[in-house]
Amino acid sequence: MRVSTSLIFSTGTAAMMRKQAEMLHTQQQLAAGKRVMQPSDDPIAAANALTTQQSLALSGQYARNQGFAQGTLGLAEATLAQVGDVMQDVRVLAMSAGNGSLSGPDRKSLALELRGKTEALLGLANTRDGAGGYLFAGYQESAQPFVVTNAGVMYQGDQGGRELQVSAQRMLQIG
Repeated sequence: MRVSTSLIFSTGTAAMMRKQAEMLHTQQQLAAGKRVMQPSDDPIAAANALTTQQSLALSGQYARNQGFAQGTLGLAEATLAQVGDVMQDVRVLAMSAGNGSLSGPDRKSLALELRGKTEALLGLANTRDGAGGYLFAGYQESAQPFVVTNAGVMYQGDQGGRELQVSAQRMLQIG
């Protein structure tokens, strides 16, 4: 086989072009700060990177769910504490209404104050959470749970409890 000058030049030129392409790829990796620019560069590393990104996204969602659950449960706790305070006020009013020395206008005043406490309790029972749903409505979070009828106050929610997934293995009841 005869080696010609043109074959030597074309082989050298091809090698230089290949090295320039490799240098360009290395420069792109350096500029991006990534070793794997395309999945074809290293399929195993690309699959690991994708798995890591999905795990990070899932962890972020769990953290957001935990924050939402903490806020919702904190709101429920504060609301129930307010209900306890209002009920204590109602107890005091009921005790003072039993006083035989009260006049008619005093009793009317107490009755008016008790109506106000009832409305306050109804308002607390119909508290909405941060997402706009009713806190104590069960699964029926878009329907007002407590309504006033001729027969008294009726509960129109259900017995269901809303849950949020706060980790891979844990669901937390928030309503």
